[in-house]
Amino acid sequence: MISYAQSAPLAKERRQGSIVQHHLREEKRKSGWDYQRKICQIIALISAGVSANYATMLWLFLDSFWGALFDYCFCALHLGAFYWIRRQQYSRSAYWTLVMVALQVAGGVALFVGPETGFQYYLFCLPAITYMVLRYEPTLRKGLIVLLGFAMLLISEQVAVPSLRVSMSETLIDFMYYGNLILVLLINFFSIKFYADEAHHAYQQQKQLLETDSLTGLANRRSLFEQAKELYRTCDDYRLPISAILLDIDHLSRINERFGHQAGDAALKRCALNIRHNLRDTDLAARFDGEEFLIILPETDLLAAEQIAERITQSLLHSDLMHSQEAIQLKASVGISCSHHMNNGSMENLIHEAESALKDAKRHGRNRIKLAYTSSNADKQWDDWAI
Repeated sequence: MISYAQSAPLAKERRQGSIVQHHLREEKRKSGWDYQRKICQIIALISAGVSANYATMLWLFLDSFWGALFDYCFCALHLGAFYWIRRQQYSRSAYWTLVMVALQVAGGVALFVGPETGFQYYLFCLPAITYMVLRYEPTLRKGLIVLLGFAMLLISEQVAVPSLRVSMSETLIDFMYYGNLILVLLINFFSIKFYADEAHHAYQQQKQLLETDSLTGLANRRSLFEQAKELYRTCDDYRLPISAILLDIDHLSRINERFGHQAGDAALKRCALNIRHNLRDTDLAARFDGEEFLIILPETDLLAAEQIAERITQSLLHSDLMHSQEAIQLKASVGISCSHHMNNGSMENLIHEAESALKDAKRHGRNRIKLAYTSSNADKQWDDWAI
């Protein structure tokens, strides 16, 4: 049984955890609100602009004072959505705009232009726009907005006030009908496309976060290994060599102890930068484990891989890292393996051979490159190359 003295710290930890979780949820909602704010502003402005345009047309070209007044009033009502936007009540702004649009379309069709002009078809855009601007609202509320649009569609189809009906020629009615139909299709298309693009962009960002090492910007171990296995199979099918370089920054722990972890992080970033500058577009590089970096080189034999490793280590050695006006010299141990010098070919074995060579380089005093040796290459000896 847990005593009060024991339960008090547990309760405090739970409260702290709930505070952190609440903060993370709020941060997520804030990013969502920024998206919703932009969408609400765009839709409110478009609704107001379209209303003002149709009001002017009704007044100047169709001689309908009441129709023009009707649309001018709704233009002002659409701009009223900015009252909620300024107060950061974006959901209310969205509800306001959608309800006003539904009422305006139904009232305009029933009172002034009639269903033969096709204005009621704009209500078919309501489901897509509703789910775009009210993405964080409960499904029931979004469903009610869609039902409101359906009810307004029925009203616009069934209700007519002949005394207020605007007199229009058949040609103008046909032009409005097909023009509105095309615009409705375009609105739905671009609404769905916009939402799909946003979802794809969010997916790509999430994927990049999952596949990238946040400190160095290189791939992480898991994502590189997936790509490397496919690359190995391709090289093996065409009987092309593929090499692996495993690089370890020497004595990174000492840098952390002497200069602090910020200096250690800067050393990792500098190493990643040097690796990028010395690789081709087809090569793969990742932060493998702690201070280790793995590089996969397709169509590259052991000697060519050694030359690349030498360039990387030399550039690392001569790129003094400054910390508090003191230079930190970076050195590295390197192990290299190649598929053409292995008996059992696989990406796992290629990396294992590079790991063995790296361990050998560390045993021989670090700050050197070691090439993997196998019995299949007994006729050609490889010596250690020291920096």
